[in-house]
Amino acid sequence: MLEEDLRSSLRLEFVDSCDDRLTEMELILERTAQGSLAEAEALRAIRRAAHSIKGTSASLGFPFVSTLAHRLEDFLDGETKFSSDIRRAVSKYMDAIRSQVERPDRTPPQEERNAIVRGLPSKLTLQDLSIELRNIEALLVIPATVTAKIVRTELAACGFKSIRTALAMEGLMLGLRSEPDFIIVSQTLDELSGSDLVRAFRAISSTADIPCAILTSFARDNPLFKAMPADTSIVRTGNAHFSQDMGDFLAKIDMLLG
Repeated sequence: MLEEDLRSSLRLEFVDSCDDRLTEMELILERTAQGSLAEAEALRAIRRAAHSIKGTSASLGFPFVSTLAHRLEDFLDGETKFSSDIRRAVSKYMDAIRSQVERPDRTPPQEERNAIVRGLPSKLTLQDLSIELRNIEALLVIPATVTAKIVRTELAACGFKSIRTALAMEGLMLGLRSEPDFIIVSQTLDELSGSDLVRAFRAISSTADIPCAILTSFARDNPLFKAMPADTSIVRTGNAHFSQDMGDFLAKIDMLLG
C-alpha cells in the first residue's frame, strides 16, 4: 500500500511540475508572437523549461518524457532566431510531451516511441527544403560543439536526421530509448571512452546490431581499439582524412539502410 501511495504521489508531482513548465512555454510562445518578449530571451527561457522537464521526468521515473525534452533542447541548440517556424516546431514538441505526461503508463512500447520521435521536427526540415529528408536518424555523442556541427552538416547533406548529446551516459540512455539507425561517438568523452561506449552498445541486445563509428585522431590500428568489434568504423578528425573517412562510413550506412 505504501509503495502504491508513493508511486501515486510521484506521478502527481511529475504531472504538476511538467504542467507548470508547459504553461510557462505557452506563455513564452504567446509573448514572442505578440512581440512583447525578445527572441533571445524566449529561446533561453524555452531551453530552461525543457531542461527542467528533462531533469524532473528522469528523476521521477518517466524516461521517455525526459528523452522528448532532451530532443527539444537539442533542436534549439545553436538557434538565435525565434522564427514562426521554430515556434510551430516547439509547439509540436510540447504536444508530444503533454500527450506522454497525460497517459497512464510511463513508457509506451518501443515501436510507438520510435514513431513519436521520428515524427518530431528536425533542424533539417527547416534549413533546406531541397534536401530529401529520410527516415534515418543518427545518435551523436560528441562533446565538442564545432565538431558536432561539422558532423551534423555532413549528415544533413545526406538527408539524415540526428540527435546529439555531449555526455557518454546520456548517450547510452538515448541509444536505448530511441534505437537510432547508426551511432557516431567521439573517442574522448567524460565518463567513458568512445570505444568503451561502443562496446557497451554492442553488449546490449537492443543496440547490438546498430552500426557505429568513432571520431578520433588515431588510426584504426592504435592499441586503443584492440578490443573493438571489427565492423566499427574509424573516422579520423584531421583535415587529410575526415572527408574520406566520413564519406566511407555514410556510404556503408546507405548500403545497409538504403
